[in-house]
This record gives sequence, structure tokens and C-alpha cells, in this order.
Amino acid sequence: HVREAITAAAATMAKEEPWSERLWGPVEVLGLDEVLLDSMTVRVTAKTMPGKSLGVERELRWRIKQALDDAGIRMVGTLPLQTEAESTADPTAAMAAPSAYASATSPQSLAATPIPPANLNK
Repeated sequence: HVREAITAAAATMAKEEPWSERLWGPVEVLGLDEVLLDSMTVRVTAKTMPGKSLGVERELRWRIKQALDDAGIRMVGTLPLQTEAESTADPTAAMAAPSAYASATSPQSLAATPIPPANLNK
């Protein structure tokens, strides 16, 4: 699905102005470049007009991101879309209650303070 989404996004971009002039060939998906525990890197290459590669790269990355989102392919570091029912829930429900140890003068914090070593120089 990833390859198809990237290829479709690149093909659409190559047909639109001004990108049709700046892309000098088809965008190629070379495949997986790196696979880690929590991420994968897909290598994509394209021939561009001299001096225009950075602009083409930024636009292509943006379009690839949109195509992956539209295909329901979640990227690392992004949150899943919330439904209306989920968004009306209490936003503090997932937060922990304040800790008694947050205050240095609380009885719990004082009880957990390490006992200083005895002064042996006396």
C-alpha cells in the first residue's frame, strides 16, 4: 500500500504545473532503506531541473505525507484521528493525579528524604 500511495502522489505531482517542468523523469520508489523497531525509511528518487531539487523534495514529501494519511497508513509520531465521541471525553482522564512528592514540604516527601550520613569527624 505504501508504494502505491507514493507512486500515485508522485504521478499526480508530475502532471501539475510548475512541477511538470521541474521533474525531469518519473519518481522512483527504490524500496526500504532502513528498518528499525519503531520506524522505516522508504527511499524515493527523482531527476529534477538543476537548482530546483529542494523545492521539489519539499513538495513531494508533503504530497507523500498526504497520500499516506488518505490511505490510512499511520506514520511514526503521529496520533490517530479522533472521532467526535472521543474528542468530547474528559481531556484529563489520561493524566495522573498530582504527586504528593511534588511538594518538598509534604509529609510524604519528607518521609522519603534520605537520612544524611553521620558526621564521623567529631
